[in-house]
Amino acid sequence: MNEHVCIALADRPNAGCHYESLDRERLDSELERFGHGFNNMVMGQRPHLFSSSVTFMGDEHIRQDVA
Repeated sequence: MNEHVCIALADRPNAGCHYESLDRERLDSELERFGHGFNNMVMGQRPHLFSSSVTFMGDEHIRQDVA
């Protein structure tokens, strides 16, 4: 089995999933718009408020979350 076939097989389970990744630089700048040091205050007290990893959700789970 070649590398391209392996990648295609690995991608298949997530083919119908939606995901959003976090733009950390944009988050930092948006939080800083509230005031100088606001980003450091929020992220310093809540370092795990925003995840740095991607979460995949299938259509069925999204429909359940919306309902």
